[in-house]
Amino acid sequence: MQKNLGYLLDIYESEWRGVNAIWILDKDGKRSIFYHRILITFYVYGSVEELREIWKFLANEWCDQIQLGKVEKIHPFDGTIKPFLSVSTPSHRLHKTIARAVQTFNPAIELYDVGHPLSLHYAAFYRLFAFAKVRFSYKENSKEIVFIQAEDDRWETNYELPPLKTLNIRSNLNPKIDYQQKPIQLFYHDQCLGVDLTQEEKAFGEITRVIEEYDPDIILTDFGDSMLLPFIIEKAYELQRPSFLSRDASKGVQSIKASTLVSYGRVIHRKQQSLLFGRIHIDRKNMSFYTGLAVETIYEIARISGMSVQEVARSTPGRAVASMEVIEALRTGTCIPYRKQKPEMWRNATEFLKADRGGMIFQPTLGVHENVASADFESMFPSIMVAKNLSPETMGKEDAPQGVIPRALEPLLKRRLYYKHHCDSSSEKGVMYKARSDALKWLLVVSFGYTGFKNAPLTSANIFEKINEWGRECLLDAKEIFERHGFEVLHVFIDSVFVKHEQDFTRDTLSLILSEVEKKTGLPISLEGVYKWVVFIPSKANRRYAVPNAYFGVFQNGEIKTRGIQCRRHDKPLLVKQAQMQILQLLAQAKDVASMKEYYPEIFEYILQLVKKLKQGQVALEELVITQRLSRDLSQYRMPSHAAQAGQQLFDSGADVRAGSKIPFIYVKGKPRVLAWDLAEEMDGYEVDIAHYLYLLEDAIKTVLVPFGIEEDYIHSLMELQPMKQLDFLSNSDGLRRFRPPSSESYYFSD
Repeated sequence: MQKNLGYLLDIYESEWRGVNAIWILDKDGKRSIFYHRILITFYVYGSVEELREIWKFLANEWCDQIQLGKVEKIHPFDGTIKPFLSVSTPSHRLHKTIARAVQTFNPAIELYDVGHPLSLHYAAFYRLFAFAKVRFSYKENSKEIVFIQAEDDRWETNYELPPLKTLNIRSNLNPKIDYQQKPIQLFYHDQCLGVDLTQEEKAFGEITRVIEEYDPDIILTDFGDSMLLPFIIEKAYELQRPSFLSRDASKGVQSIKASTLVSYGRVIHRKQQSLLFGRIHIDRKNMSFYTGLAVETIYEIARISGMSVQEVARSTPGRAVASMEVIEALRTGTCIPYRKQKPEMWRNATEFLKADRGGMIFQPTLGVHENVASADFESMFPSIMVAKNLSPETMGKEDAPQGVIPRALEPLLKRRLYYKHHCDSSSEKGVMYKARSDALKWLLVVSFGYTGFKNAPLTSANIFEKINEWGRECLLDAKEIFERHGFEVLHVFIDSVFVKHEQDFTRDTLSLILSEVEKKTGLPISLEGVYKWVVFIPSKANRRYAVPNAYFGVFQNGEIKTRGIQCRRHDKPLLVKQAQMQILQLLAQAKDVASMKEYYPEIFEYILQLVKKLKQGQVALEELVITQRLSRDLSQYRMPSHAAQAGQQLFDSGADVRAGSKIPFIYVKGKPRVLAWDLAEEMDGYEVDIAHYLYLLEDAIKTVLVPFGIEEDYIHSLMELQPMKQLDFLSNSDGLRRFRPPSSESYYFSD
């Protein structure tokens, strides 16, 4: 018997059914594969007669591959302990096959704990997670593990990653149009190697040589899922040579086909995935949600969720939250239903209308406001779920033990607050803490939505409604307390409150009020900041009313905050977003609204110079690209949008374009009106539609300048646009407004 210490690299079911492969980086720096056997169990619930029939069926069909038993487990929807038939098998794949056979044998039977990923079983029963520091014992001759357990806690914040070897493969390839036409660069061990993919056999030899000799733990790629790894696999087959992609040669590479799904009302296209065994592959261009975050942040999510790193990089925050709930349920003996069959509690019409409401949103007070304080309930909805013990098995019960959902979220809340309060931009660790805090924030946000999501492991519409109810009560309590202290409430939005006072107030005064709010509601609330000024902008449909989720302002420390305006929109060109942000930065220099006039000449000069550059073609095409997502397949458009027209151009050139695909394009004069950005090298014969970009630019400039009294006509005169085209643009965006050319005595401000 050998004992050792090391770091966990990967877990998966090996080619031998019933044996799991575990890769470990030991204390001597050696990467080795070990083997481990565990039982995977699902549970069957029903009447005594139904369970007896299921027992006979399984005993006849699978007698030599399963273990049957009678156990007591916690039912997920009423919290009581009930008898279940347990079905255990050493094979994770066989486990799902048998469960489906049971469902076919009796479609009405209730199945629980079916299909949970193998990594979650290890996280629940062995406390293992990605890159965990582990202590293990194994048989030297067979390398079979007889004992393994994590030495550290997955909720530890000050942890260190193991000494991982990373192969970074960077590329400027665009698989849609120039597949294999540009070289790639391999960065490893302080070396850089350029590889020309057009020389296929030589390129294959160089890539596989580096992988074999360097033996990386992690391979970071650009378009690795859809282009690079399939290329290597294809050449390996043609040349009949090993690819060395996976450390486990018996497993090869797992390919998952592209798919389209709907998430929070958005159609998302997931590209093909290429997953490795014994090694980790992350495609920076195929991250479904965490694009732009540091790779170390992916490791953070994998650590706390129990998921594999490869799975986290390609999944959504909701998947991580669901995994944490599954781990907690497995650990504490609460069953998770295979089919989400939980109905809503019966209610009459009055009760239903009272309960079925959303979060609290006020109509904000239109216009510019100075000296405004903004306070946020910290992770409001998850905090409510923990404080009120909201979980399917605890609903309607007083003094019930803490439920699965609160147990899963409580350490996540504490972890996020720790990172938030220790993120210091002046240190490297502080910057990393900020990235982790932002990532965990999204997990907490979706944890609320997942309580009402039909495919969530522990879904319940009643919990979703109860969270909103408590949220509304807390905001009303906060509003009453602020008003009692003489503050005017300008706006309330979901978990935020904007207030101002006729007299000056101090942060100490606000702290006392917030302490009172926290004591009353039982939820943590903090001061986001005090604005020098904040603007609630008018609706384009009716300019007498402000938009609840669109505003911008400047805190007393000079920090700019924007919500819902053009610089925050994904479907606006970089030119427009940068211009709007530059104007806001100039406005932010003023100590108050009255002193802004000093900066108007500089702002107007900036606008004139920008317009001049745009008209003279001195703006890079990259700054004009607009990206929109297709909401359906191209064949389903009756009147193709601009994104659909650009998508059709890509499709005609041989690209794979589906619903959910992001389509970048630029506007050009005449037909076809738009040109797909991926085909921009074919710009010969096309001319950029400068006028349209001027319209977009003018719209963004008006958003931030008109609230301060600057005439729309004066802004229009700076753009020097044609009046008739301007009328057409306004009628399709702002609502028709009569165009009046500025007089020769145009002034900067309105009366």
